[in-house]
Amino acid sequence: MEPPGKSGRFKLINAACGSVGFLLNMTGHETETAKVIGTAAVFNVVMNLLLAPRFGLQGAAVATAVTFLLWNALLWRFAARCLGIRLFSNL
Repeated sequence: MEPPGKSGRFKLINAACGSVGFLLNMTGHETETAKVIGTAAVFNVVMNLLLAPRFGLQGAAVATAVTFLLWNALLWRFAARCLGIRLFSNL
Protein backbone atom coordinates (compact mmCIF):
# COMPACT_ATOMS: atom_id res chain seq x y z
CA MET A 1 0.00 0.00 0.00
CA GLU A 2 1.19 3.49 -0.81
CA PRO A 3 1.85 5.93 2.04
CA PRO A 4 -0.86 8.59 2.39
CA GLY A 5 -0.18 11.74 0.44
CA LYS A 6 2.40 10.27 -1.93
CA SER A 7 0.09 10.31 -4.96
CA GLY A 8 -0.97 13.81 -3.93
CA ARG A 9 2.56 15.06 -4.60
CA PHE A 10 2.40 13.82 -8.17
CA LYS A 11 -0.98 15.50 -8.62
CA LEU A 12 0.46 18.70 -7.17
CA ILE A 13 3.34 18.67 -9.66
CA ASN A 14 0.87 18.00 -12.48
CA ALA A 15 -1.28 20.92 -11.36
CA ALA A 16 1.73 23.19 -10.88
CA CYS A 17 2.74 22.74 -14.51
CA GLY A 18 -0.70 23.89 -15.54
CA SER A 19 -2.14 23.59 -19.00
CA VAL A 20 1.18 23.71 -20.81
CA GLY A 21 -0.02 21.31 -23.50
CA PHE A 22 -3.06 23.47 -24.24
CA LEU A 23 -0.88 26.58 -24.31
CA LEU A 24 1.50 25.00 -26.83
CA ASN A 25 -1.39 23.77 -28.99
CA MET A 26 -3.09 27.17 -29.02
CA THR A 27 0.12 28.90 -30.09
CA GLY A 28 0.82 26.68 -33.08
CA HIS A 29 3.16 24.12 -31.52
CA GLU A 30 1.00 21.05 -32.02
CA THR A 31 3.88 19.05 -33.47
CA GLU A 32 6.03 19.46 -30.35
CA THR A 33 3.08 18.56 -28.13
CA ALA A 34 2.32 15.45 -30.18
CA LYS A 35 5.97 14.36 -30.00
CA VAL A 36 5.98 14.71 -26.22
CA ILE A 37 2.72 12.80 -25.84
CA GLY A 38 4.02 10.05 -28.14
CA THR A 39 7.29 9.84 -26.23
CA ALA A 40 5.44 9.69 -22.91
CA ALA A 41 3.11 6.97 -24.22
CA VAL A 42 6.03 4.78 -25.34
CA PHE A 43 7.82 5.45 -22.05
CA ASN A 44 4.68 4.48 -20.11
CA VAL A 45 4.31 1.18 -21.97
CA VAL A 46 7.97 0.29 -21.41
CA MET A 47 7.85 1.24 -17.73
CA ASN A 48 4.66 -0.78 -17.23
CA LEU A 49 6.20 -3.79 -18.95
CA LEU A 50 9.18 -3.54 -16.61
CA LEU A 51 7.45 -2.69 -13.33
CA ALA A 52 3.95 -4.17 -13.43
CA PRO A 53 4.95 -7.86 -13.64
CA ARG A 54 7.28 -7.56 -10.67
CA PHE A 55 5.43 -5.08 -8.45
CA GLY A 56 1.83 -5.45 -9.62
CA LEU A 57 -0.52 -2.49 -9.31
CA GLN A 58 2.02 -0.44 -7.38
CA GLY A 59 4.53 -0.88 -10.20
CA ALA A 60 1.94 0.26 -12.73
CA ALA A 61 1.07 3.24 -10.54
CA VAL A 62 4.71 4.27 -10.23
CA ALA A 63 5.21 3.89 -13.98
CA THR A 64 2.20 6.11 -14.65
CA ALA A 65 3.26 8.73 -12.09
CA VAL A 66 6.79 8.90 -13.53
CA THR A 67 5.29 9.19 -17.01
CA PHE A 68 3.20 12.18 -15.91
CA LEU A 69 6.31 13.79 -14.45
CA LEU A 70 8.20 13.23 -17.72
CA TRP A 71 5.27 14.51 -19.76
CA ASN A 72 4.97 17.70 -17.72
CA ALA A 73 8.71 18.33 -17.58
CA LEU A 74 9.08 18.01 -21.37
CA LEU A 75 6.05 20.18 -22.12
CA TRP A 76 7.27 22.74 -19.59
CA ARG A 77 10.68 22.82 -21.30
CA PHE A 78 9.12 23.20 -24.75
CA ALA A 79 6.89 26.04 -23.54
CA ALA A 80 9.88 27.86 -22.08
CA ARG A 81 11.92 27.36 -25.24
CA CYS A 82 9.26 27.88 -27.92
CA LEU A 83 7.30 30.69 -26.30
CA GLY A 84 10.08 32.36 -24.34
CA ILE A 85 8.14 32.38 -21.11
CA ARG A 86 9.25 31.20 -17.68
CA LEU A 87 6.53 29.17 -16.05
CA PHE A 88 8.16 29.28 -12.60
CA SER A 89 10.24 32.37 -11.93
CA ASN A 90 12.46 30.68 -9.34
CA LEU A 91 13.38 27.58 -11.37
